[in-house]
Formats: sequence, C-alpha cells, structure tokens
Amino acid sequence: MSIHGYLFCERCKVNPKEVYGPFGESCLEVHHCKTTVSRMDEDHVTDLEDLQVLCANCHRIVHKELREQGNWLNY
Repeated sequence: MSIHGYLFCERCKVNPKEVYGPFGESCLEVHHCKTTVSRMDEDHVTDLEDLQVLCANCHRIVHKELREQGNWLNY
C-alpha cells in the first residue's frame, strides 16, 4: 500500500474501492504463495515475499488451479 497508495488484486489488478465503493477492500484476501497454510509448522514465520493480495474471486481460482495441478494436497 505504501508504494501504490491503495490495495488492489495482484492477479487481475482490480481496485475494489473503484468497483465496490468505500468498503471494497473488504473483498481482498491474502494468499500464501510458497507455503500451504495447512502444512505450516506451529513456529512457521511467513515472509512478505510469500504473500500475495488477491480479490476473493482470484483467490478461489488460484486454489482451484493448484488443486487441479496437484501442487497442493490436503487442502
């Protein structure tokens, strides 16, 4: 946010405040790119480079793609 001044989906580039109004940012979610949450150890430390801001739609598509590709098991 400090770079662009607003939050947006890093996949589809939508600015949800422009589309949905003042509460649009509530449809943004954080995706862990490198580590599956279900496989994280209790003492796992997440780096910012492992996170991606996605709109809810893109987040679901990413998880569907990963399941279909067999990249992540035990969802």
